[in-house]
Amino acid sequence: MAGHVAPGDETSTVDDYLRDIRDLRAACTAGDEARVAELLGRHPGVLDSPDRDERFTCPGSELWSPLYVAAVNGHGNLVDTLLSMGANAVPYEVAAQYHAERYGGWMSVLRDRGHTAIEEQVRAGVADQYGPAVDDGDIVAAAARGDLATVKALVAADRSRAHQADAVGNTSLHHAVAANDLAMSRLLVDSGARVDARNGDGRTPAVVALFGLHRYWRTELKPEALRLLLDNGAEYSMLVAATIGDEERVRTLLGADPLLANASDACCRRPLSGAVAGGHAAIVDLLLAHGANPNAKEAICQGGYSLREASGSGKTEIVRSLLAHGAIPEHWVDSSGDSMFGAHHGGHKEIVQMLYAHGGTMELQVYAAQHRIDVIAEVLRLDPSKADSVLPYGCDDGGSEDVAHDIMRLAIRYGARFEDASAWNMRWTVTKYRRVFRLLCEHGANPDLPLLGIAGDETRRYPDAETQLGHVAFLVEECGADVNCSDGEGFSPLAKAVDMGHAAIVEYLLARGATANTNAPDWARPTTLAAKHDRPGIAQMLEGRFAM
Repeated sequence: MAGHVAPGDETSTVDDYLRDIRDLRAACTAGDEARVAELLGRHPGVLDSPDRDERFTCPGSELWSPLYVAAVNGHGNLVDTLLSMGANAVPYEVAAQYHAERYGGWMSVLRDRGHTAIEEQVRAGVADQYGPAVDDGDIVAAAARGDLATVKALVAADRSRAHQADAVGNTSLHHAVAANDLAMSRLLVDSGARVDARNGDGRTPAVVALFGLHRYWRTELKPEALRLLLDNGAEYSMLVAATIGDEERVRTLLGADPLLANASDACCRRPLSGAVAGGHAAIVDLLLAHGANPNAKEAICQGGYSLREASGSGKTEIVRSLLAHGAIPEHWVDSSGDSMFGAHHGGHKEIVQMLYAHGGTMELQVYAAQHRIDVIAEVLRLDPSKADSVLPYGCDDGGSEDVAHDIMRLAIRYGARFEDASAWNMRWTVTKYRRVFRLLCEHGANPDLPLLGIAGDETRRYPDAETQLGHVAFLVEECGADVNCSDGEGFSPLAKAVDMGHAAIVEYLLARGATANTNAPDWARPTTLAAKHDRPGIAQMLEGRFAM
């Protein structure tokens, strides 16, 4: 499967495929309907997101959707076309919970950009696919905050409210189960809530009882809530049975249809990884014996999730079974690394050894983070082409900046350049080792990228607001970052700081010559953002410089 699409497709390699989906994103950004239709005709599995295309073990994260890109860029005709093709009205970018500010209320992004007609198009699509929109009572929000009295009054007045869904397709029952609120769940079930309603991420309340609402797979088993759902007619699917360890049910389902061993649920999770998450070794072996593929694509994973889950959680015998059936150690889970990374950070030495024996390798940036210059020197001597992969996401505590500096000097000696270095990697280099970051800047790193990230970052990532401000000042004063740079959407560091309410950073950037950014769209300008978030103190600072 790795490296190829299904036989007979017009394109046949990962490089061809990636070129097409990059072109697709550009066409969605530009509103080129003909080109979008051509590319989706070639790759129909990408309609909701490249990450939903199960043909590939993708070499990189592609967690975007054509619908979202078309919508935020104001292409209403293309949005209509995509919906008519069957696109999920809940874009993949916002379908599952990640950070709270990116979840649920995403339609404000369209509203802020003046795309109110597109907002209505999408709302209509959500209502058509997931159920009527919440009314003024907002039963979904009431259930999410555990307000039993309000929910009881709302369904007493109109039982159909139990079917209402929010902007990402969640019903009140989804939220009640996610909160493990049994009283709320019983009330909603008794009021006629659909026990098998799927949200925008493909999760039924029963799936939520297994894994919650978060995009990154977590086992959040709520057995009483799950039993309530199953007793009231929820589908007792293969994913559910495998995850909770019901071997009898798994055998019954396999007897009726052996292909279920490898079937992907609508949430893009497979029974094999569910069984692994539950630690059910007998079911893992049973599914593998019936043809379950440990490398079959799952959501947010390069390929399969089973080996990464087993390795990171120390399930040694399950790891052994998966490797015996061809599981690939290098398959990663978006920002959570691969199996080797998981086993190493979990302290599971025997599993690390097994993975090495089956061809697994540790990423060079992991060794760099651990200050292992010896390993990096040996690898780069044998393969200098890996020099660009040395820069770590972050460095382990207790290490020496001198060693970290020497590691990057070594990578540079073998040809490393940093024009294309990850903004995340650069950001955490700034916060950990400033002398190392200065070295990166001497060899191509762009200090504007971490400035944009840090100026509008969440304060919780730093010891205090003063430290965050200090990083901004370092980038501007010592690394030459441009206070008036901007990202692809037109946000400047000042706009990002205003958006997050970082008054001290706003004051600093203004003192260093930050401007009103009048070339940006109105919704990305500092003055607009100050008014939107009702930040009078920041607005007053801006008034002295710009017309409000």
